[in-house]
Amino acid sequence: MLRIWGKLWKNGRIVQNITVENEETGDEKERFINCLDDILHQMDLPRPIWLPQNTREMERFRRTEFRQEHFVEHFPYKKLEIEILETDEDEK
Repeated sequence: MLRIWGKLWKNGRIVQNITVENEETGDEKERFINCLDDILHQMDLPRPIWLPQNTREMERFRRTEFRQEHFVEHFPYKKLEIEILETDEDEK
């Protein structure tokens, strides 16, 4: 299972948060993208631009954040934070 937590921050507070799960088997990257898409859809947000910095943060800390500069469209929040809570490897 892959479980991801998405948090929207504004004025130093979490204004919305969602946890999504993906219990499918297969490529972990593809499952992560599906979870991210689900979070974006539920929060009614556009897809952010994924930069090499985001990849490094996910590999080191299992979390990353997106700010206005990651979005082509207007983003009315301080940041969107994505954190991996659980992976298949955690269960082993």
